[in-house]
Amino acid sequence: MPSVEMECGEHNRRLFYKFEIKKSIFEVYLKATEPVSLNDSGFPLALFTTMIKGKSVSYKESCSQVIFENSQVISDHFLDWFPKFKSPNFTDPIFRPTTKKKKVGRVGMFFTGGVDSFYTFLKNKDEITDLIFVHGFDVSLDNEELRKKVSNGIREIADHYDKNLIEVESNLKKYLKGILGLSWSYSHGAALAVVLHSLSNSLDKVFIASSHVYPDIVKWGSHPHIDPCWSSENIEVVHHGYGSNRIEKIDFVSKFQFSIRRLRVCHQNYGNHYNCGDCEKCVRTLTAMRISGCIDQSVSFSGIYDIEKLRDFDRFDRFDRNIKEFYDLYTRVLKEKKSDPELLKVLNELSSPSSIFELSCHKIKT
Repeated sequence: MPSVEMECGEHNRRLFYKFEIKKSIFEVYLKATEPVSLNDSGFPLALFTTMIKGKSVSYKESCSQVIFENSQVISDHFLDWFPKFKSPNFTDPIFRPTTKKKKVGRVGMFFTGGVDSFYTFLKNKDEITDLIFVHGFDVSLDNEELRKKVSNGIREIADHYDKNLIEVESNLKKYLKGILGLSWSYSHGAALAVVLHSLSNSLDKVFIASSHVYPDIVKWGSHPHIDPCWSSENIEVVHHGYGSNRIEKIDFVSKFQFSIRRLRVCHQNYGNHYNCGDCEKCVRTLTAMRISGCIDQSVSFSGIYDIEKLRDFDRFDRFDRNIKEFYDLYTRVLKEKKSDPELLKVLNELSSPSSIFELSCHKIKT
């Protein structure tokens, strides 16, 4: 079986991961405002590369035996979920001695400013010392204007709560999506693993906020069965928040006026707005805020919230079970509350068998 050659290295406080695939060279890089080290950061990339390419990967860096053994659990899930994945194959992996590092007393958390992020942060803010934001994940590396705007917003939050902000820049997403052809929905967990292991000299533990509720979690790159398996003897990974649904999370975050007024959920950013207020993600969040009774705190969103936007789902470019899960929840909560009949009527229309949204979700292949 032809192997994929992988080279990892450090140069000028910047990590690089080079792959030679069919005589073409692809390079992934990572740099941060905090010192970074290779440690096990290349392993998640090696694992996903061998599973997608169906070839052995020559991973020449020493590897934690803990994470290598845990990777069997990770690969089993992806093999079960997605037929395009193949069993992993490594060429003569090198294991380093299993010795725990000395504790440094710092705990990180991947933070985007969204509902899930704020919920996990506020629930654990006394333990968390560092917020981690990655440029290149939900904001394009080429969009300097928006990157600066988002960076300033996240820094304001970190300063308010007296936390250190670690900003990371990487083209990981471009490699996973563009070269390996992976959906970000199920490859983003591996990307987070690359980043957290690059910071494992500085952090003892990292929190990853859950996007969904267990046990009804969809097939997703970040998952309570997967994230802890990225742990090694150097760093612990905690998947948090899977016991609370989106309404419960917004109810909790709304108790903190500073936080609820600084939500950032938008990935479309039409007009380079912090939250465009018009894309599906913005409309979804604003709908939840209306149900929770805190819509008047939606000052970080552009435009005016209008439930008629829910009737216009054919303008959105993505439909899947992930999205449907949230609107099913909203409908259920409103029925239980026996409130907001106007919104409930629209949500009922959305979930009718003939709706564009419902038909689109029905076509999704699992």
